[in-house]
Amino acid sequence: MRRHLTVTVLAVLASGCATVGQVKALEARVNSLEKRMARTEGATEATDEKIGNLVSRVATLESNYKILYDKVNELSKAAGAGEVPKVKSVK
Repeated sequence: MRRHLTVTVLAVLASGCATVGQVKALEARVNSLEKRMARTEGATEATDEKIGNLVSRVATLESNYKILYDKVNELSKAAGAGEVPKVKSVK
């Protein structure tokens, strides 16, 4: 990105369409945008990681629920109470 900025600045200066102050203001704005973009990319990566962890935890909870449900059913049948009604899926 820095290379593109340099080429743009040189082209603008060579054409005589901008003052040095305008070029510096443009550089400052581009620098600011690059920093914001880097922060956004970092935040996106962190969010992706959190979502991945959450998906994994939900899968574990679903698995644990099935194991627990099966065990409760087994105990209920052993006690002669019959099958336990299944809870609606959270999905």
